[in-house]
Amino acid sequence: RQYGTNPLHLQEMVQAFKEALAYAGRSFFEDPEHDRIFRNCQAELIRTVQERYRHACLLEKNQDWAAAEAEFRSLLAIVRDDKNPIFHNVTAHLARVKYYRKKTEPKRNPLFR
Repeated sequence: RQYGTNPLHLQEMVQAFKEALAYAGRSFFEDPEHDRIFRNCQAELIRTVQERYRHACLLEKNQDWAAAEAEFRSLLAIVRDDKNPIFHNVTAHLARVKYYRKKTEPKRNPLFR
């Protein structure tokens, strides 16, 4: 965890490494240290996303709709690419959670705002 625990920062680092490879026209880094840093950042990002996803699904299963919605939203902030299958999976969970949250919230009297 030497690269920090902020998943947005990890996502940006992984993306920067991928772009550097793409611009260089390579599929690997010549410098083993750069390759090690890239692999470590990528592994930490994957671990973080998996943990948050599992936690969000557990909240959803326990019908804690507000907490599940917040956790799925935080995942969408990390996995922002709509070409990523995880993005679509999280979006589907979020839609379900929002539906049930709205359905189970007590109705408010419009006279008491």
